[in-house]
Amino acid sequence: MLEQEQDARVAAWMPLDWARAYLLLGEVEACVKEMRELYRRFKSMGSPHALDQANRLIDDIKREYGDEKIVNDFLEELHNIMEN
Repeated sequence: MLEQEQDARVAAWMPLDWARAYLLLGEVEACVKEMRELYRRFKSMGSPHALDQANRLIDDIKREYGDEKIVNDFLEELHNIMEN
């Protein structure tokens, strides 16, 4: 049982690693896709630490690609998700 819980926690964090990697590669669309999945998982976890880590990456995405439509669309989606 404990092993399954640990596997679930590790799996929940994987999109963050992928999103970071895609951001480093300049693949903003793939990065945003992983961030969508990340927020879906983290919201269900209810972990302030997890959301803080995701928000740090959001800051990096905005800094580098804030003028991209896909980023602005994602930020709007995220705003709606976090309000509900």
